[in-house]
Amino acid sequence: MTTRLDAQLLDSKSVNWSAHIDELRSRLGAPHNPELFPPHFLKSTFPKIGGRVVVFRDQHIFFGAGFLFPRALTRDIQEFTLRFHKANADVQVTPQEMTDAAARLVGKSNITFYEPTKAQFLQHPAHTRSESVKLDRPNLEQAQSIRALQQQIWQSQPDDLYPFDIHASNFNLATSLIATSNGAPVGFLFGFYKFGGSNLPAEWQAQFSTGLRVESQVMGVLPGHRNHSIGLMLKKQQSENALREGIPIVNWTVDPLQYANAVLNFGRLKAIAFDHYPDHHPFRNALNQVTASRFGITWLIPSKRVKEACSVTQRATIWRLTGNSTIPRISLGETVIPTSAPPVTIAIEIPSDWNSFQNRNPQMAQIVRDRTDRFFQNYLGYEQGKYIITGVGEDGDLKYLIAERVSKELLERLSA
Repeated sequence: MTTRLDAQLLDSKSVNWSAHIDELRSRLGAPHNPELFPPHFLKSTFPKIGGRVVVFRDQHIFFGAGFLFPRALTRDIQEFTLRFHKANADVQVTPQEMTDAAARLVGKSNITFYEPTKAQFLQHPAHTRSESVKLDRPNLEQAQSIRALQQQIWQSQPDDLYPFDIHASNFNLATSLIATSNGAPVGFLFGFYKFGGSNLPAEWQAQFSTGLRVESQVMGVLPGHRNHSIGLMLKKQQSENALREGIPIVNWTVDPLQYANAVLNFGRLKAIAFDHYPDHHPFRNALNQVTASRFGITWLIPSKRVKEACSVTQRATIWRLTGNSTIPRISLGETVIPTSAPPVTIAIEIPSDWNSFQNRNPQMAQIVRDRTDRFFQNYLGYEQGKYIITGVGEDGDLKYLIAERVSKELLERLSA
């Protein structure tokens, strides 16, 4: 059969991007194809990490699609993994033809062809973190268990689960870890390589700008195994792996109103947030019954404060605000700082249990989301006079995010 290959690059900046993703996934077998990535990832996160989508046709007949995942950055040459999904078995096109066509579209780059059905799993040495907990790069059986853990932890629909084969050595995830306790899988963490990322303060450019970062995508621990520092162990291993590759920044996104996550991210890991994405994800589920807004997290892993925080002997830092009248409080849903003189530090109230709050009163939850979105959009940033989320605080039953006003001294302290 004569092949006339035609390749088209989808525009992630198009107003029809989400619709194009839905249509493409449907043509590739969604929602019944477990090899496909979840729609919310492809619509929101994939373009932000530098991912591209190539549609392949033979004589105008659609026969498959390639998802270009960042793989490496070598002497300023971007390298991608072309994850190919075939939709028409009658069309015979070689991997080289497809990678050549994709390279012509994205410019100077190196592209590695990958098919989910040809995943390769290799054995890797385990990293023992405690007497009972071990961290491994997953083998085939463990990779399949990670998909099951996702469903068990979040009660996700099958189409919202990540395919297990992404943990294959030849797919080349930036982070691929499973935590086992006495041999049983209890937690996991995975993330992707990322080209570029959100802007940094000018003072940090020379220190942290490498063109390649890690986008930490999903971390989960079974409920019965939480409060045993497994999440910390996974993040610590992730940071060590990234530093070995010369990568100084790990990013991820979190719901600004989830206090337990804030304790881990800001109080324990010493990550910071100066990026805010309102209505970031299109999905709705048990944890996101209203608009799914997110903080963009920046983790400066070579910094002294992060390295010290990753010590297992450390505990989360929680500001004790009871009786402290020097730090202005932003009440839940308040949209402005209630003072004419910009304070150095502010405490922003968030729900003590956002999940229960949404369940009890979804209408009020949406109002709180809208108002906190407005506040973060107005005040969060790394420019002088804006605020960076650096910690968490408590006053009795009230929970707070701690934000500090940007100054030269603050930027030096965070990056030292």
